[in-house]
Amino acid sequence: MHNGHHTASSRGRTGLVNVLRNRRFLASQVVLLLAVAGFTQFQVSVPPFLRSEANFPERALGLLFALNMLVVGAQVLVARWIGKTPLVYLLAGTGLGWALASTVIGFAPKEPLLAFLGALLYSVAELLFVPAAGGVVIALADLEHRARSLAFSSVVWAIGEGESAWIAGTLLERGTSLALWGGTIAMMVVMSFLAWGFVRWPEPKPLLQSVVVNEVGTDDG
Repeated sequence: MHNGHHTASSRGRTGLVNVLRNRRFLASQVVLLLAVAGFTQFQVSVPPFLRSEANFPERALGLLFALNMLVVGAQVLVARWIGKTPLVYLLAGTGLGWALASTVIGFAPKEPLLAFLGALLYSVAELLFVPAAGGVVIALADLEHRARSLAFSSVVWAIGEGESAWIAGTLLERGTSLALWGGTIAMMVVMSFLAWGFVRWPEPKPLLQSVVVNEVGTDDG
């Protein structure tokens, strides 16, 4: 029993080391970390920001999220349409979309209708992010270490959501919303440039959503 446990532990450490040796995968997780931080802002920061600084009533906030759900509901159709678009382009587009959305939302206290435009921009960019976020892990992870790579990516998601929520809450509590949205915009622009940088990396296989779907289908038998 002890030897079996020791062997399993050694195998687990070896698998993690192999995941950490995959430089392209690790680079993608840096992009994902920034993307998740931007993704979290709409749910975490927008409601208290609009409520306190734009005097948004709860009904208007509900409409804002209804708009988001309505747009995101087209995910299946959009995913099929963008199936042959390189995943790195989708991530780069997500960063620019969320940077623009954050800029527009930041001006909502002066013109409340801008909040709805910002929500629309955010939601459209989310349509690009959802298929790319999981697809890039499948595309870059080594087949024999895919489970550990997905587990690693889930930790990245948790860190991105938790840290961004804490930072956003701290900044809003201190009344420094300018720093919040300015920082979000800068972070999304950096994320977009990092994603775009993947184009210059040697690619052993195409980072296309359609390739990911076909590969997963083959793995499932």
